[in-house]
Formats: sequence, C-alpha cells, structure tokens
Amino acid sequence: MNNKSEIIYWLNRCYNKEYTTISGGNLSCLSDDRIFCTPTGKDKGNLSEKDIAVISFNDMRPENENNPTMEINMHKAIYTVRNDVKYIMHIHPTYCSMFSALKRRIRTDIMSESYIVLPEVGYVNYSMPSTKKLAEDAAEALKTTDAVILRNHGIITVGKSFRECFTKAEVLEHSAKIQYLLHDSKDIRYLTDNEKKEIESNFHS
Repeated sequence: MNNKSEIIYWLNRCYNKEYTTISGGNLSCLSDDRIFCTPTGKDKGNLSEKDIAVISFNDMRPENENNPTMEINMHKAIYTVRNDVKYIMHIHPTYCSMFSALKRRIRTDIMSESYIVLPEVGYVNYSMPSTKKLAEDAAEALKTTDAVILRNHGIITVGKSFRECFTKAEVLEHSAKIQYLLHDSKDIRYLTDNEKKEIESNFHS
C-alpha cells in the first residue's frame, strides 16, 4: 500500500471499531519530508485517497488542494522530537476517552499482555484542540512514551507503522475497559513490582 491507501485502511479500522467519529480523530505518516494526513472537514468514514492532504514537513506548505487536519501542528511537533516515529494516530476510543475525563489513570499493569505492549502511558493536561500549547505539551509527553491520554479529549499513539500505533491504541482501550468494568471491585489484582520487572527484563531491555 502507498501512504494514502494506508491512511484510508487504518482510518477505516479505527472507524469500524468506533475509535473515531465522522468529525473526530486524525492519522498521519511522515515520508520523504512530507506529512500525509487526514483532511479537515470531511467525513472520516467515507474518505478516499484523493482526500488525503499532503504537507511539506519543512515549511508546512500544502502540496495539494486538501486542507490538513486542524491538529497538523501537533503532528509536526511530535515528529520533530521523535526521530524514530513515522506514524501517528490520534483517536477517541470510548473507554480511553472516558478515563481522559476522570482523575484516575489507566493502568496497563492490569494484564500481562498490555504491560508487555505498553508499560507506560503519559498524560497531557487539557488545552484547547489545535492550539500551540496542546501541540507542545503532547510532543513533550511523547518523548518518553508511545501513548498519551489527552485530558478531556482522546489519545495519541505513535510508532514505526500504523499497525504498531493501532496495536497500542487497542491495548490501551482494552485496559481501560477492563479497569472500568472492575471499578467497583474491592480485590483487583495488578501485576506486582517483581512481575513487572520480570516482563521488563524479558521484553523491554
């Protein structure tokens, strides 16, 4: 698949899982000093390759007639601080979004697989969408993790492929759902420190 078809494919995966809505969320990839991204103001559930926006990374000059996502500056800020990242997924899964409005945090150490995939989740205080403040804060938080919760907004995952981004988003949503369903339980068992260290030495070293 080319860059545009990849965005369409993974956006459809997100939309079909209700990780985004007609107007919400945005995906991008960085290739040959160009950012390919979802457009603003178009139905996210009915896009084609001709709708994908292409922006010059260096001067943010549009290379076609499509207007990029209003969060394009946030995408650029993340690519700037993370040279290893080539793909970004900003979406609004239901349970993750619910936790973004709660003071509690999502704990991925509730399941071994989720801790293997995503041992750390960052948090970004609320700023109005599309602002410079949000872009700067999200990029700063993503210096040390591949997934962040944007307070009262949604999530961002990053990686070397959209599959990697989607996997992290799916694991985060699964953890949030389990934690929510167990929230009234008095005997939730999280991984112990020793169990987490064992995972870290085997998977994260």
